[in-house]
Amino acid sequence: MSTPSTPILTKPIPLSLHPVGSRVRVREGSFPMDAALLGRVGTVLAHDRGVPTKVTVQLDGEDAWRTFTDEELERV
Repeated sequence: MSTPSTPILTKPIPLSLHPVGSRVRVREGSFPMDAALLGRVGTVLAHDRGVPTKVTVQLDGEDAWRTFTDEELERV
């Protein structure tokens, strides 16, 4: 007796390059940004569920949270 085969989904799952808790530095990306943010260091707090490459970061010395893309951040 053979069982019907189940198709395997091959759609890639997008993930952020920076896990929650990672220390990151702001760098220049494709989008315009305030030059005062370049080189600042902070901690990754969360990812956008709808767009996993959007990363919420709290920069050192700030209470506010900021949103960046993966390309605008590098690991420290």
